[in-house]
Amino acid sequence: MPDQTRHADPQLALLIDQNHLRAQTMGNEALAAELLLMLLAQVEALPGDLDRAGAEGRAALGHRLAGAAANLGARRLEAAAREVAGGDPSADGAAAVARLLGEAAALASALRASPCDAGRG
Repeated sequence: MPDQTRHADPQLALLIDQNHLRAQTMGNEALAAELLLMLLAQVEALPGDLDRAGAEGRAALGHRLAGAAANLGARRLEAAAREVAGGDPSADGAAAVARLLGEAAALASALRASPCDAGRG
């Protein structure tokens, strides 16, 4: 089975559990890259999606993103998305959205900087 971590950017390795990703994709690097590109698209659309969503929409969006992140081993993004999925409309809810946007930006940046893992290499 090919070692996906040989291409892993250190920043990306902090944000994506490579062992989990490899297990989920049965070591298929092309599939892993395709799925990471799909996650990148979701993450890049997140700010606009959150702006358009009301509190209920944010909760549903958080739930979908948490599932996608969990499937690919993006643990920090998953945790932040689950917080938003909780749907707290208070100031804590706004803080959760801010944390989610921060995690999403960090992951997007790492994916863009790691062309092999993001399916562009």
